[in-house]
Parts: sequence; structure tokens; C-alpha cells
Amino acid sequence: MESTLIKAFDVPANVRKQAAKYLRIEVYTDKVIGKGGPLGDITYFYKNYMDVRWTPASVATQFAQIVFITPQNASNYVVASNLAALNDVNKIPFCSGMFSYATANAYAKDVFSVIKTAMAKYQETSSQESQTNMQSPISSADELRKFKELLDSGIITQEEFDAKKKQLLGL
Repeated sequence: MESTLIKAFDVPANVRKQAAKYLRIEVYTDKVIGKGGPLGDITYFYKNYMDVRWTPASVATQFAQIVFITPQNASNYVVASNLAALNDVNKIPFCSGMFSYATANAYAKDVFSVIKTAMAKYQETSSQESQTNMQSPISSADELRKFKELLDSGIITQEEFDAKKKQLLGL
């Protein structure tokens, strides 16, 4: 599956106050890349996560957050500690200030919607590809036909064909 950019979000200053992670978020068909963060660019590959959720900013959290869900954080992905949200590698926090949560919430929800849709399509496509790649068991008759073609083209001998035929037919 080829990675294609779906949408890029330049994170406005009013939702990245304090130490929020990124200046730009790029959503691709197979990943999200946070750019311009204090630790450099970070890539979130969909294949590494079960789901993605978002939590709105509130008095308790102060950050709107997009959270990539792993088995370890599935039951407790909302963290009240601002520092924990900023340092959690599975979270993209946004902040608009204590009394203007609506701005951060609206922005985070827009970014989340694009990520959620892209991740769902990725997971659906990956599931279909894995089902297609699973080979159905080859029947004895199909195997026998294959060996008959090898015999007819002179690649194997009559004795080799007869031995394989007995093996496949359980004789």
C-alpha cells in the first residue's frame, strides 16, 4: 500500500500554547506525522495502534488530545496531568488556554476526524489484503494436476510422478 498525503494541518498558535507538540500534522493513508516538535518529527503508523480517540479540553485536562490507542492505554487514555499528556508518545495535545477550550476542542476534533477516517480505511484495506493473501488449501487433485504437467513436460520421471500420486492419494 502506497503512502499518500490526505491532509496537512498547520497548527495555529492559539491551539499550541505552552509546550504542545507540533507545528504541523500531516495525515497520510498509513500514518500521521507530527512535524516541528521539540523532539523532532514523530510518525504514528496506524498498524501499531488499535484505534484513535480524542478527548476534549476541560478544567481537569486543560488539553484537547488525540490519543493513539494501544493495549496498554486502552482503558485509561484520558490523563488529567498536563505534563503526562505532553510527554506521552501516543498523544497529540492541543491547548487554547484555560478559558477558551472551545477553540482547541474544535480544532482537535477536525484533525481527529480526518485521522479516524484514514485509520479506518487503512485497517479495512489491510484486513482485505490479508484475507486475499491467505491461500486456500490446495486439493490433492490440484496437486496431482500440477505433477502431471511436470511429468508431461519431462521435468519429473514417471516413477517420481507415481510416488507423488501414491502419497497424495494416501495409497
